[in-house]
Amino acid sequence: MKQQYLQRLRSVSKLAKLAILGFSLVALAANQLSVLAQTRQPTNAEIKRLRQELQKEITFSKKNNSSFIQDNRTSKQKQDRESFVRAWSKVEPGLAPFLGSWTGYDLTEYIYPSNTKGRVCIIHSNEGYYGGFSTGILSNGVIQTSTGEVILKEGAYLGSALLENGRFVSKYDAPLNSPKPLEAVNKLELYDFPQKNTIIQQFNAAGCTNLKPGQQSNISINNTTSSKEIPGTVVFDYNSKYTPIGKSYRKGAYMIYIVGKKDIEQINPNLSFSLFLSQDGLIQPAFIEKGKVRDIGQDSYLLIKLIKVTKQRYILHSRHDYHEGGDDYYDIDLRNINKPIIKQIDLATAQRLGKSGRNR
Repeated sequence: MKQQYLQRLRSVSKLAKLAILGFSLVALAANQLSVLAQTRQPTNAEIKRLRQELQKEITFSKKNNSSFIQDNRTSKQKQDRESFVRAWSKVEPGLAPFLGSWTGYDLTEYIYPSNTKGRVCIIHSNEGYYGGFSTGILSNGVIQTSTGEVILKEGAYLGSALLENGRFVSKYDAPLNSPKPLEAVNKLELYDFPQKNTIIQQFNAAGCTNLKPGQQSNISINNTTSSKEIPGTVVFDYNSKYTPIGKSYRKGAYMIYIVGKKDIEQINPNLSFSLFLSQDGLIQPAFIEKGKVRDIGQDSYLLIKLIKVTKQRYILHSRHDYHEGGDDYYDIDLRNINKPIIKQIDLATAQRLGKSGRNR
């Protein structure tokens, strides 16, 4: 029995792991969208079945003295994680017990709290070589994530499941256990898989944190050029809380939600200027007209700052590329709301526009 168990746990071949490294961001997004398309809430009966399956796996692992469920944490790690959970229990009593860095066979789930009430952030890592990001809410005692995963807790163990062909199927080889304290996202051992910068961007966009409630966040994305000053009023930046306005909904292939202030600028009683966030963490400027998103342009941006230089005129400061870095600047001219203009400009032009707008 033990030999069969170990053989099952080692079913993921080294070749498969190397192949995973070749996945592009496009493939990752497509996979998330495929899962999202079939996402639904698990029923009470399904949750009961998943819990029974997890209980059996826990019993089986203990009976066979599996090394994958042995608690190798230091006393300090245990105390630090327990202190963190106690602090968050005052704010998120239902979600706090899930917080921590949980590890099983080849899989780690980092479950972080969020500055948004009722939401957690999850980073998935397969031995540090492949990762993904999602957010989750507590529903019927389990965490339901934005990518369709269900995370359930039984005592000191976690299990998870995904919807496949209409049925929730367990996706762990050994129950996740022995939660350790959470590190800042840029310190995680995620190696250099292509999704790393994407995950950091999404992490910040969702208002995730590794700190206790009330502590000032020290989490930021690697950005060496954000100090370039442009005159004007910063009305939104990547350190802002991306607070969803209303429910998320599907727009084309993506799930999106309006973020920030619904009325970054109220143009008329039925029309306001705002931003919306797609599930890949990119933002797009848009008009919100009677509660519906009206596109201004088709492009998405890695937001750094949105700067208001005058009425219905903005400069969008964005990152050029996840990997290459660099900065882009855009003049967003909304003075003719029937023909809004988004035009790329250089830094000098952005600074001149900001200065002239401030003097009006």
